[in-house]
Amino acid sequence: MKQSNTSAILAIRKHGVAPSIIHYVAANNWNIHPNIQDCFDVYFLSRINAGKLLAMVFEGQLVRGEDKYVVLYHRCTRGQLLADKSIEVVVSFRQAKPEYGIPAYALVSIQNITTTGDF
Repeated sequence: MKQSNTSAILAIRKHGVAPSIIHYVAANNWNIHPNIQDCFDVYFLSRINAGKLLAMVFEGQLVRGEDKYVVLYHRCTRGQLLADKSIEVVVSFRQAKPEYGIPAYALVSIQNITTTGDF
């Protein structure tokens, strides 16, 4: 999604954080710092079986209800999940406020991380 300079300025004025920073954090950082969590409409963790997760992914997007999240594998690969569909994975869902104009992401990890939600 390409964002105009006007919407970038509006996002900075409203939240005090540049869209490029929010995009980087959403796609790369497992934890979102509390100081910028208000820039996100969605941010929670959930545990799920790898086989069930893979069944919910279509063309690189995780479909959850009517929402679609771009899947990013965080310190693991899709191949690891395919090799053992019985393992439990942790998914971090995050969607920035609409004014940021970035896609929703689902970071997937097989690490042992504390869960704050469920599917």
